[in-house]
Amino acid sequence: MQKIRLYNQHPALQWTLIVFGIFAVIIGSIELWPALATGAFRMKFLGENWHIGILLLQGIVFIVQGLIARRNSKYFFAYGNGAFEFCLPGFKGTERIKFAEIDDLHIGLFEIVVNLKGGTKEVIDLHGDISYHNIRAIKSCFEKFVAQRA
Repeated sequence: MQKIRLYNQHPALQWTLIVFGIFAVIIGSIELWPALATGAFRMKFLGENWHIGILLLQGIVFIVQGLIARRNSKYFFAYGNGAFEFCLPGFKGTERIKFAEIDDLHIGLFEIVVNLKGGTKEVIDLHGDISYHNIRAIKSCFEKFVAQRA
């Protein structure tokens, strides 16, 4: 079965972003509370305690980037073993379309419309931040299926 990962980011990088983000937030908080408690917290531009705010913001951004990368790591598209199997953004879970159930296919620019034999229609939406290379690979899987069926 050919499996296409839609967001290719190494899990070690995801955890590194989260850990460094937590570390930056902890260090920023440790510096922030004594400055607030003693009344020495000054936000004069390009001086004083700006590094605390920047460190906290940087930590929050790193944590958010790592969590988004973790969430996006579940998205994939697989082709083979008599079915298309995919988990794409906008779908609740993993979808499976068996080759035998497919009646007709329409491959568009950013969507693939699959008409099933029961009269239902499955629309696979490829909008979003999926890379061109991955969109092309997904479309080529459907084109191979159409060529094999003809």
